[in-house]
Amino acid sequence: MTSTTALVESGTWTLCAGTLAFRIRNWGFVQVPGTIPIVTAAVRVAPGGRIVAVDAAADLAAINTGNAKRDRDLAKPRFLDSGRHPILTFRAAQTDFIDGDIRCVGQVTARENTAKVEMHANISPSPAGEIRLSATARVDRLQLGIQAPRFLIGRWVEVRIMATFARAGD
Repeated sequence: MTSTTALVESGTWTLCAGTLAFRIRNWGFVQVPGTIPIVTAAVRVAPGGRIVAVDAAADLAAINTGNAKRDRDLAKPRFLDSGRHPILTFRAAQTDFIDGDIRCVGQVTARENTAKVEMHANISPSPAGEIRLSATARVDRLQLGIQAPRFLIGRWVEVRIMATFARAGD
């Protein structure tokens, strides 16, 4: 267990603010960055600082790659189909500590498809009584049903999450 995690009070922590940043290869070599706002999230912490569950949802309809045409294309049925499936979810109930990091094994669901994902995170308390979470993961877009030739869009989406949580009144 990391010393910073042991300082996190047990209970449920709910999202104050958060962003899912991603990067994916486009046309085989260009890395395209983007962001998706996290709209809800909760982290349950057991006594001693062990994370026992993570639940989060991000708004795919608000994806932003810095290119409005690309964002519209990503919303189409061939890619994210955000008109019919605007929410991406992440759920994890298996966590452990590896080399000072928190490892969460869970599932990402988008377009009614689910992909197993392993997320590596750090949680630290802030002076304001909140906790900050920083996490990384790699998601296989094919498992989420996002079909496109590999030369057009890479298979793996690199994800980085930055979020702040406040303790819920539980």
